[in-house]
Amino acid sequence: MKLAHARHPLFALSALLIVASMALAACGAPAAEAPAAEPAAPAATEAPATEAPAPVATEAPATEAPQPEPGEILLSDTFDNNDNEWGTFEEDGYSAQIQDGQMVMKLTKADYHAISYPKGSNVSNVDMSFDVVHQEGTQNNTTFGAYCRYSDDDNLYAFSMTDGWYAMAKAINGEIEMLVEWTESTAILGMGETNHFRVVCSGSALKLYANDQLLISKQDESLTAGGFALNASRYEEDDKTVVVAFDNVEANVPLVSELPVENPISDSFDNNDNEWGLFKEDGYSVQIQDGQMVMKFMEPDYYSYSMPKGDNFSNVDISFDAVLQEGAQDNAWFGAMCRYTDENNYYDFSVDGDGYYDLWKVVNGETEKIIDWTESTAIKPGIGETNRIRVVCSDSDLELYANDQLVFSKQDTSLTAGTFSLQAGRYDEDAALVSVAFDNLEVKVP
Repeated sequence: MKLAHARHPLFALSALLIVASMALAACGAPAAEAPAAEPAAPAATEAPATEAPAPVATEAPATEAPQPEPGEILLSDTFDNNDNEWGTFEEDGYSAQIQDGQMVMKLTKADYHAISYPKGSNVSNVDMSFDVVHQEGTQNNTTFGAYCRYSDDDNLYAFSMTDGWYAMAKAINGEIEMLVEWTESTAILGMGETNHFRVVCSGSALKLYANDQLLISKQDESLTAGGFALNASRYEEDDKTVVVAFDNVEANVPLVSELPVENPISDSFDNNDNEWGLFKEDGYSVQIQDGQMVMKFMEPDYYSYSMPKGDNFSNVDISFDAVLQEGAQDNAWFGAMCRYTDENNYYDFSVDGDGYYDLWKVVNGETEKIIDWTESTAIKPGIGETNRIRVVCSDSDLELYANDQLVFSKQDTSLTAGTFSLQAGRYDEDAALVSVAFDNLEVKVP
């Protein structure tokens, strides 16, 4: 049995799980029942057969207006008035009104849903940001957020949030599919706090940011046209009125940089055009030499990691060749990290020279072993052997492949944002120099 060697700190966290789906209803239509689990989230059941109050929000235009230039502002609104002609209404059970410099959605009855969009909102590609305050109600009885590609209540992308949680769904011809299940995030603040959200729908790229942290990065080509909207929902957990206030809405045409890139990074290490972090210190070094990235360890109990300059890739598919060039095969390990924000928050995928693998996570400096050291025949042990390693972090899915064979597939929702790195380390089994070389890196958006 492989022993766990001491290296960098790793994490433990128990997370509350929500098994739920998202209700997508017409403006003012009863929302679907929520499950008993807390915090409750919308259920993907059909709306009741009883006739719902007629939507009173402004109808979206039947045809799409010509797209302005990338980065151009489509709308900016602080709700001091209704010059942008948002759909406002006040009915028994629900309302959407502009008051006190905000768009306020109030839900006084259970199982109601409110939606509002401005005149001229039918823009398929949009980069939309807004502030939200959950003023009244409870966490397990409220969701709020935004739609994009909204053409009617049966066809839309829905980004939904509540205090400390988020999810994403799509409706195609009335069929609902969860793209991201309800996931907990410390990036989303609680009741009474102002959350700043940003939703990007650009080509097939769908992104959600909360307070400047990327939470969702998905690709989906199901819907290509439609507008954007704000929305809030109440379920039936209690008798408290739900009040959600929106402010500081800005909608822009997405920049070209927001479009998805199939292969954001490809590197054969003939140079350092990707600006990897390189260094040479007493005991260890990371250098690009002879067409490889080489990590060396002259002293025991050292490890190194390096990442390229550029945007974070919270969802990432990384492939690379790794060779243990020098050292004893039971004294070295190599691999990759994903969702790395600092040394206190990341997922750690490691393979060693003996043909073992493990998986750890670090959250707020606390460590948890997800998979202990386990032997795999897919990994080639020994000095000089080339292993083709692939690490996938896609929403809650964590996967490790070795030489085109799936080694493990786990799910974890503790970390949702961050970037990736290559890494290697040395234990203290002997005095031999350890050298690990990386080559032929490919990074994709999963």
